Amino acid sequence: MTDYASKSSKKMLKDGGGKAYQRDDREDRTLDYRLLRREFGKSKTGRFRDTPYTSDVDQVEYIFHKNEIHIVAMLELTRYDMDEGSLPPPSWVRYRSSLLTRYFNRDAQGKFCLKMSSLVGCPVWIVLFRKDLEAFWIFDITKNNSTWERKTQKEYSDWLSELKTNKLNELKEQENEQ
Repeated sequence: MTDYASKSSKKMLKDGGGKAYQRDDREDRTLDYRLLRREFGKSKTGRFRDTPYTSDVDQVEYIFHKNEIHIVAMLELTRYDMDEGSLPPPSWVRYRSSLLTRYFNRDAQGKFCLKMSSLVGCPVWIVLFRKDLEAFWIFDITKNNSTWERKTQKEYSDWLSELKTNKLNELKEQENEQ
């Protein structure tokens, strides 16, 4: 029997205690499963019939407070491969608009995200990022009248930290009210 608790098989952790990336490669080890799973239950027309629908949440941001996990936000990630400077401004606006159309009109992805948001009690953000990871656009789909916000890598990192701070402040306010 394999000793899964041996030193050689222990998981590496980040400074905060979260699981660190465990591999040297960049292989998406779940891709084959996800592609297969989407084929299950399909009829010849491509509509699902025998299995539940499936969706994934790309990332869940969470914190620990008083040894409890609290969800801060869910992120739906999407990458764009073109240089925004190569697109005239109306095209760039149409590109981001088409993402929202896909989420809320064509696919059930937006509906799924809003349901998850209400169940978990946190916002869901679409994060559109450039392949070189130097520019990010964020959009809170759980807010009416939300707009796209452009962020540099540093601003994006600061924004994530702000999400954590805001959640901690919210939890402390709730404690003070009790």
